[in-house]
Amino acid sequence: MKALEFNNYTWPVTFLLFSSIFLQRIAITVGSNQIPLILVLTLLSLLIILLSNRESGIFVVRITLFFSFLLLTTLFMLNKEYSAFSYFYLIALYVPFLFYFNFLNEIKINLIQRFLTFILITSFIGIFQFVFQLIGGSFIDPLAYLSSSYTQQGYLSTYQISYDSNIMKSNGIFYLEPSLFSQFLAIGIVIEISLFKRWWRIIIYLLALMVTFSGTGILLLVAATIPILFKLKLKNMLLFLILGAIIFGLFASSEFGQYTLSRTQEYKSPNSSFSTRFINPYKVSIDSEPKDLLFGHGPGQADRTEFIYPVNFSVLPKLLYEYGLIPSILFVLFLGHIFLYRGNVISYSLLIMYLFLSGGLLQPQTVCLMLSLLPLVLKIDFDFNLKQVTSPKKNLKKIRQMV
Repeated sequence: MKALEFNNYTWPVTFLLFSSIFLQRIAITVGSNQIPLILVLTLLSLLIILLSNRESGIFVVRITLFFSFLLLTTLFMLNKEYSAFSYFYLIALYVPFLFYFNFLNEIKINLIQRFLTFILITSFIGIFQFVFQLIGGSFIDPLAYLSSSYTQQGYLSTYQISYDSNIMKSNGIFYLEPSLFSQFLAIGIVIEISLFKRWWRIIIYLLALMVTFSGTGILLLVAATIPILFKLKLKNMLLFLILGAIIFGLFASSEFGQYTLSRTQEYKSPNSSFSTRFINPYKVSIDSEPKDLLFGHGPGQADRTEFIYPVNFSVLPKLLYEYGLIPSILFVLFLGHIFLYRGNVISYSLLIMYLFLSGGLLQPQTVCLMLSLLPLVLKIDFDFNLKQVTSPKKNLKKIRQMV
């Protein structure tokens, strides 16, 4: 019976975790719109999981908040311009979070390790992409040759590390952008430090993170690992700090590292990548007329409006701009229950990634990762684990007992 449950429960989630990485760039074109393949696969996999898992059900709190949000949004949409596609797209992305499903202890650990293996594979690919260029080869990205009808548009799959360089940023081939690659690597490092402490893997992740030349992964790693470090035993804390310092020192002293560090001054320019992501979206939302600030401009209008400076909307400013302050409060409470209900350092890290660093509200590549990974990590007692366990083998035994 246990083997049967294991098979029924794991393969849809394994497929989701696999797809969240290796199928990120694949999309289906329908008319003038694109639907990422990962969204279709997520909805199908969720249906299979709910049908095969007898311990599944619905979160009453979430369904109350979500449908209250939809009710207000529908009322505020009257006599406004809006995108029906954007509105129903949001519903399709977030309805799966209304359901819960539980797994056996060993299944959770097995699935988390599979996810880390997928990240490790792309880490080696990303490092190879960079090294191959250093020895005179061209940038390797087979997916770039696929038709635009089958690949996700609107993203820079890679670009030069600087305007005068021939070296392209590593994207691990399968990630939408080097930035998203770096964020997945940071999440991998957080999970490894929290649970398994396989230091050789952490070194590989750090090296791959460096060759993405992306600041978002570094920001996520710094924000997430600070609370973890204070819970580690002294020798493990020193080991991680020394490894990190050596790798960062070698990187910072190189020509590539100096370019990456020079981007810390980007916030001073309204046209910079930093301002586009972290400053301009909030300015646009807050500068709206009072009625638009309260009730929103309408779903999809953030993508249809031309602004005086470049804007890349993350979750919160997009919610505020399109749906208004009142519905946004309900949706933020909905998100809080998703990420913080029995949360821990991994779920907090995923929250930071989702809210501030990724493509945000309507990016299935990120949202579907949250849907498949959060149920595996939310109920693990990391505080006990970090105090009691030091070796990977003992970690695995302890985690199986705790989950």
